[in-house]
Amino acid sequence: MTTFFLVAAGMAMVFLALSPGIAASPGDMETLRKSGQCARCDLSGVDLSGRDLSGANLFQADLSGANLAGARLTRVRLNLARLDGANLSQTQLVGANLSRATLTGAHLSGANMRGINLHATDMRGVDLRGADVRAGNLSYAVVTGARLQNANLSGTDLTGADFSNSDLTGSDLTGAKIAGSDLSRSTYVDGTLCGDDSFGLCKK
Repeated sequence: MTTFFLVAAGMAMVFLALSPGIAASPGDMETLRKSGQCARCDLSGVDLSGRDLSGANLFQADLSGANLAGARLTRVRLNLARLDGANLSQTQLVGANLSRATLTGAHLSGANMRGINLHATDMRGVDLRGADVRAGNLSYAVVTGARLQNANLSGTDLTGADFSNSDLTGSDLTGAKIAGSDLSRSTYVDGTLCGDDSFGLCKK
């Protein structure tokens, strides 16, 4: 009898491991496939790399842990969405709306994010190395502990954003609005380590 229950339990664990519903809702995946729209959907852990989802409505969708590398997300609506740990490297996000989304630990290296709206977004520990964020909106975003080496932030609104403990080495801040931004304990463009009272400018 004990052996039976152990085998049954093992089979149940295998079933759960293989069940597609554990990562994302199959119904939501079908909705996205047919319409290209899926607001409030569960798409966590899905592989959408290289897909063209331009203009899609993914408002408040759960894409945590999803693979969106190289995808085309131009003008996509992702405000209030969850993208924690998602792979968005080399992704096209021109004009996308990610206002108040969560992207903790997300990978956005080399992404084209010109004109993106990241207002009040949670981007703790995000990887933005080499990303093009020109003329974007990162006002009041939380970007602590992030990697922004060689990112292009020229003309970007960084008002009130929190960049504490982040690395901005080699990034381009030409014409960026940094009033009220928190740069404390961050590594600035020229490699300078900013002091604890660095608000709006980097103080040694």
